Amino acid sequence: MPSPLLITRDEPFLALLDRHRGAREVALDCEFHGEKRYRPTLYLVQIGYAEEALAVDPERVDLRPLRAVLEDASIRKVFHAGREDIRLLARATGATEFRGIFDTQIAAAFLGHGLSIGYARLVKELLGVELDKSSQFTDWSRELTNEQIDYALNDVRFLPRVTAHLVSELERRERLAWALDAALSMSRAALAPPDRTKLYRKISGFASLGPTELGTLRELAIWRDSIAETENCRPEGVASDAGLRQLALRPPTKYGQLRGMRGVGMGGSERWWSGLVAAVARGLAEPEPVQVLVEPDPRAESIAALLGVIRRVVATSNDVAAELLASSADLRALAEWQLAGSAEPSPVVEVLSGWRRPLIGAPLLDALAGDISVKIAPASEAGLELVHRR
Repeated sequence: MPSPLLITRDEPFLALLDRHRGAREVALDCEFHGEKRYRPTLYLVQIGYAEEALAVDPERVDLRPLRAVLEDASIRKVFHAGREDIRLLARATGATEFRGIFDTQIAAAFLGHGLSIGYARLVKELLGVELDKSSQFTDWSRELTNEQIDYALNDVRFLPRVTAHLVSELERRERLAWALDAALSMSRAALAPPDRTKLYRKISGFASLGPTELGTLRELAIWRDSIAETENCRPEGVASDAGLRQLALRPPTKYGQLRGMRGVGMGGSERWWSGLVAAVARGLAEPEPVQVLVEPDPRAESIAALLGVIRRVVATSNDVAAELLASSADLRALAEWQLAGSAEPSPVVEVLSGWRRPLIGAPLLDALAGDISVKIAPASEAGLELVHRR
């Protein structure tokens, strides 16, 4: 007998959305499998309102009517660690932009819970509720039991209450705008299309190749990724990195040359041969400039390390995850800017804009100017203290 908690037809799904048309908040979660796939396969969508939570079978229900909710800035969409959920829902609904995003994992990172707190732990810490974990290894691709569906719905049942706790504390500490900004950045990054022209740079040994081989490798990497996307398999299942590099060094001219070549799997299929030939031709016609690898400047490493200490002190003092304040790339960019003499305009990095600038950007700039020093302070939570020059 079908579970009353699982929607398997369009009509009940539309009725659910209609019942809550005036709701200003909805909790969302997805169950999926990503093993051996190019992209995860979506098997279940959980939708929770303050008074109702139901699961939806995306293989039987058209999720496109949910798009209007996802793109409506006046409706708060609550996720926990929602990056992959956002990608999956965008693909299933056709949504091109998620507005009004609130991510409880990100929000918790602004309140001293660390960068990657799990949902069950957050529910326990904030609500005192111990979630059942007996079905956490469920195979979501199979017919689900009532118990498994009920377990999945716990992922949205408690999100409204968790959100209320977090929003209240964020507002008290005047950090709600920070959390919303970070969630928006996460959603945009999740929906940003990958740059396939840079895929070749992930292949070991690419830097030793010449322009012609690099151009060929670039196009072969695009070819491999396209096949993997079409077949929904891992790119390595089409051709390994070593196999791709060998193809770039010695492009085959006949299909028979692929037989027995190590590292070429699905890409050795005859139906993909014409695409491989076309990729090689594009690469030969448009060589890739050789990347000049610059040895890391140990001075920049030292300066970035010092900035990292300051980031840690500020993060600890403000109960904010250090990684949310400034990325390692930002710290490195500031260090290199300092070594260049600071004559040029400051680098365009997140740490020098928005809410981050007064909180962490200004202390970092003061440190580069010599206006801040670090003092050992065993009584402080970080064990260190920032001392400003008078």
